[in-house]
Amino acid sequence: HIRPVYIGNGKGWGVVACEHIRKGTFTAEYVGEIIGVEECERRLWESKYRGESDYYMMELSSDTIIDARDKGGVARLINSSCDPNCEALMWQDAATNEMRIGIFAIRDIELGDELAYDYGFQDFGVNQSFRCRCDAP
Repeated sequence: HIRPVYIGNGKGWGVVACEHIRKGTFTAEYVGEIIGVEECERRLWESKYRGESDYYMMELSSDTIIDARDKGGVARLINSSCDPNCEALMWQDAATNEMRIGIFAIRDIELGDELAYDYGFQDFGVNQSFRCRCDAP
């Protein structure tokens, strides 16, 4: 019920709704390579050194990070917004006991609307370089 599209306007890729999505609906799981804090920091410094400004990491626990840069699904393309229509929520898989992160609609999303959630960069020291490109006032 969602698909990646090139948004442009400094945003690059994004994700839009292919149908009406009701509030509370699971839209996608945030998946990628599971890494530790040291590897995360190494990759962030390496990216910063190369002048890259796109990060695809999400904290799963205090010592575990999901890096979706090279091995990720469509959720990694969902852009940030100061007026989001989605949120990232964590849950424990009952079958595997693993923690997972999903993107859920926090309000109804219409066909063609871009999905977005607030990245809330407080960790990893990247908040200083992140500039929100959403259209929210």
